[in-house]
Amino acid sequence: MGEGMLFRAFSKHALEMPDGPPPFVDEIESFAEGLDAERLEAFFEGRCAWHWYPILTLGFTSGSVHHDLIDVLGQDQLLEAIGYAAPICAREDGERFVSALGLLMMLCRAVEKPAPIDSLTAGFMAIREAAKRNAIDSNIRYWFDQVASFQKEGGVEPEGFDGTWFMPQPGG
Repeated sequence: MGEGMLFRAFSKHALEMPDGPPPFVDEIESFAEGLDAERLEAFFEGRCAWHWYPILTLGFTSGSVHHDLIDVLGQDQLLEAIGYAAPICAREDGERFVSALGLLMMLCRAVEKPAPIDSLTAGFMAIREAAKRNAIDSNIRYWFDQVASFQKEGGVEPEGFDGTWFMPQPGG
């Protein structure tokens, strides 16, 4: 799951330069040790305010604005973090949705063996609808499809599921 591209299409939003270092960067390991829903919410809020777009490009290099947290989480912690991130993603709109979806997608991709996550399953269809509603960036479909792949590989079929895991292609 963790291999592959961060995005399908380059976005000008990735070039927007944030002010100063990212929130929590200096204490990321200790921050991650006690990760719970409240701490992940604080992480999301801080990083979204710092650089709302989930990818940051500096020169010829692009990376996730969330990579430092994801890199220090173990597999069990990643699964827990997905459970905390899913409700955030399901409730957001606009740029905040893009930020939340990017975080959720990066967490899902970092997991080696997908597993059922109750809050992701409960919010899956809302996240799918939000992805359609907030298609303000050409990478939304790709990022949602990564989350859908996690669900599918975890053997979960969400309530209200219509048989279509992935986002429809534009115009189709």
